[in-house]
Amino acid sequence: MKTTPLKLPLHCYDEAGRIKPPRWLAIVFVFCLADWLILVFSLTMRDKTSFLLSLFYPSRIELAISLLCALPALLSLILASQRERLWKREHLRWSYWVVPLLVFSLLCQIALQLWYLSSHHWQFQFVIAARLLICVVSGYAVMKSRHLRWMISDWLLKA
Repeated sequence: MKTTPLKLPLHCYDEAGRIKPPRWLAIVFVFCLADWLILVFSLTMRDKTSFLLSLFYPSRIELAISLLCALPALLSLILASQRERLWKREHLRWSYWVVPLLVFSLLCQIALQLWYLSSHHWQFQFVIAARLLICVVSGYAVMKSRHLRWMISDWLLKA
């Protein structure tokens, strides 16, 4: 019997032999969903909710747009985290949407950061520049990752 070599190290596979998402993907999800995390955190502090939200988002429209930009990443995270349940129900095509939704969310966040820069008359702001850089690097990493491509193809084959 001929064995095929593994594409990734052994720790990248789960008990069923499927490729797990890379560890750095969790960091990308946390970054993309930072606006949702801020919202949830501020809602847990009932007496300071409006203060905390106004600290991060001076206007409500900024909060709404930020949450809308992060919504595709939230859907991508939900799909990836519910993979076992979806496989048991024999839904297979959902895995095609994990990476495109995440890339779309990153592109929306890049556009949002550029909108913030234009509203500040293109003056350098460290937070905006850092978020823009992280979005660009994360988008490049997600689009070029062989681990993610192999993971999606493995999820389709072994589901």
